[in-house]
Amino acid sequence: MKAREYDFATRFIELAGEINTSMPYHVVEAVATALNKQKKSLNGSKLLVLGVAYKKDVDDLRESPTLKIMQLLQGRGAHVEYNDPYFPQLHRMRHYNYEGMKSVPLSPQTLGAYDA
Repeated sequence: MKAREYDFATRFIELAGEINTSMPYHVVEAVATALNKQKKSLNGSKLLVLGVAYKKDVDDLRESPTLKIMQLLQGRGAHVEYNDPYFPQLHRMRHYNYEGMKSVPLSPQTLGAYDA
């Protein structure tokens, strides 16, 4: 009986990992669908990402799914900028190169300049 419990727990952990890994792709598709409903293409859209840190109110980028989301959006032709008070500037990382990318200040005018 215990073996089955451990097998279930292991499979549950694996499934959770698969879901977490696929979530950035899901987010990008949701953004593309929302833009499409507004008769806009993801390719060429100006997007602002709010928050790049891994967790709320923490200055830690490790394992942040936002980095993957930004990469996927850029790969589909979107112009991506971000705002995060914990990261005034991004840099080259192991899997991503956001060297020179700076946090955009938030204001009504700034927000109005983006498609999403």
